Parts: sequence; C-alpha cells; structure tokens
Amino acid sequence: STVIERIPMIWNHLSFTWKVTIRNLLRYKKRFVMTVIGVAGCTALLITGFGVRDSITTIVDKQFTQIYSYDGIVKLDSDLSVSETESIAEKASEIENVSEVTLLSYYSGKAYDAKDNESTVRTEVYTNASDSAKVYQLRSMSTGKTIALDDSGIIISEKLSNKLNVSVGDTITMESKNGVRAEAKVTGICEMYLYHYVMMTETYYEELFKTSLQPNSIYITAADSSSSQQVQNDLIALDGVSGIEFYDVVLENFQTMVKSLNIIIRVLIISSLSLACVVLGNLTNVNISERQREIATLKVLGFRKKEVESYIYKENNVLTFIGSLVGIPMGTALHHYIMGQIEMDYVMFGRQVYPSSILICIVLTLVFGMAVNVFMKKKLHRIAMVESLKSVE
Repeated sequence: STVIERIPMIWNHLSFTWKVTIRNLLRYKKRFVMTVIGVAGCTALLITGFGVRDSITTIVDKQFTQIYSYDGIVKLDSDLSVSETESIAEKASEIENVSEVTLLSYYSGKAYDAKDNESTVRTEVYTNASDSAKVYQLRSMSTGKTIALDDSGIIISEKLSNKLNVSVGDTITMESKNGVRAEAKVTGICEMYLYHYVMMTETYYEELFKTSLQPNSIYITAADSSSSQQVQNDLIALDGVSGIEFYDVVLENFQTMVKSLNIIIRVLIISSLSLACVVLGNLTNVNISERQREIATLKVLGFRKKEVESYIYKENNVLTFIGSLVGIPMGTALHHYIMGQIEMDYVMFGRQVYPSSILICIVLTLVFGMAVNVFMKKKLHRIAMVESLKSVE
C-alpha cells in the first residue's frame, strides 16, 4: 500500500480512477522516471528559449527606462575654456524640449585587476556628487537600494566588479585621462547592463591624480522622446559642439534584436513539441499495449469511452505536470549557462526568467501532453474486448 492509502482523510475521498492512477504511477516506476525526464527536457527547452528573450528584454527595459535618466551626450571641443563650456550648457538648456542638462567630464580609460589585466571603462567625473542622480538611477543590483556618489571613492558597474573580482570597500587600479595610474576605493557597485562604468567626483579625482579635470560633455534629458531628433539637430548646430551621441538608435537596434528572437522561440517550441510527442506518444503506446486485457475488462464491465480515456490519460496528465515542474530548475540552469557563454565583454544580460514565461512554458507542455492523448484515442478505442481477454499475457 502507498503512503496516501494510509491517510483515510485523503484516500477515502478520492474517486476510483484517481485511486487507480496513483497506484499505477507508483507501480510502473520505470515508466514514471522515463516520462518525467522526457517531459522535463521539453519544458527546459521552452524555458531556455523564453529566458533568452527575457534576458535581452531586461536590458532594453531596465537600462534605457529605469537606469538611464538622460537621452544623449553632447561632446564638446577639447580647446574650450571652463566659461565657454558653461555657456554652451546654458544655451543647450534653453533649447525647446530640453528638460535637464548636466555638465561633466567623460573619458575612456583603463582599469586593472589584481593580475594587471586591463578593462576599458567609461569614466565619468562629476562637478557635484548630486549631479550623478540627474543622469542615472544608481542602485544595487542585489538589493535594489539607491547608491549615492560622494567624495570618498568611486562607484563601478556590476559587470566590472565581477570582471575585476572586487566588492565594496576594495580598491582598483585605474587611469586618469592622461594615463596616470592610481588606487581608487570602491564605495558602491551599481546595476548596469551596458559598458563598464567608473563614476567619481572632481574632488576625488583631484585627490587621486593631483590634477584637475575640465568638463567636456553635456548629458541631455529631453522632455519628450518624440522630439528627440529636433533636439539633436538644435544641439549639433551650437558652436563648440564636436558631436552628439543619443541612445535612441541603440534602443532601436535592441528592439529589433528582441523581435528577431521570436524566430528562435518558435524553433524551440517546435523542437519541444516534437520531443513531447515522441516521449509521450511512445510511452502511451507501450502503456496501452501492455494493459490491453485490463482495458478490455473495463469495457466489458460497462465503462464508457470517456471513462476508459480518463482511466489511462489521468496518468499521462499527472506525469506531464510533474515533468514540467522538474523541467523548471533544469531550464533555468541551462538558460543561466547559455547567457553566461554568449555574454560579451561590455554587456551583461539578465539572468532571471520572468514568472509569466515559466507559467507559459508549463501550460504549453501540458497542452502538448493533451494533444498526444487526443492522438492516441483511436488506438485505445480499437482494443477488441473478446480477443484481448482471450489473449495470453
């Protein structure tokens, strides 16, 4: 007897078919294991496909909607004086549909790990610590808590911290704009999915490298995204502007990438459907063939077609559901591994699969199982009562 049979409160309230289903599931252990593994593989494939799409969508949503507070960068000529850069920033703020301007110094530098392996980083130096909040929503990736820039150290991006193998309180070797190296203290690690970032104040920069740095960039926030192109045209027309870099083109490329991923999702759905059909189809076929006398007996006893189907297919449905649950950790682990393998140096993909995607994968797996049940109905109903009962097992 099973454990459930020893619990009268549960067992006595189960229908006859459910009692038989539970007993058969525990009786045919080999079929139980084979079905669960096969279905789990099907669900794992689905979760991997949907997870890849979720990971790319994470970049688009979080990076460009939640983390970035600006729309583009205006690069200034290198020979401008401080007063001239401030004058250009003032003119930029007066342009229609420009809601915020932040003047800072930006340069592409190097950071080094303990083994002196270098990484190219986007180094941003702010006149005031509070200016960083105008440009980014800095927060911890693990806790979601807001991170504030101050004069005591630098804030680096999550991907860079992983690459350099450092945490808050550690120091990293980094370069000034002129290539001078210094040891900088990490006071914060922020969530960032594109590029390696190092952020600091002018005060800390001067403390590190014993020299000042003149602002050379203006970060622009547009009041209306639909007017972005006009704002760009007005900005490039200003004297002293050497170039502009708005991320609307980058965002469009990512959105195109997400759309193209739908093709991969369809391929994985078809592959999963094929796997489910092969596994469930073969095991159901074997199950029916091995139990012909049992099924014929049920027909002789007056079981209707629907009752005979329920007698057999309840087992399949339960196994399919169990297999889909087992496939969740398999799929998430496979997704995590794949994203780690395809990740580029300056891009960090999301690692989580949305709960809605997991739910869709479970539902699709169950639908595949039901489709196989429908397909196998003919074989079930073709079993002849007299011939099957005469046959020798």
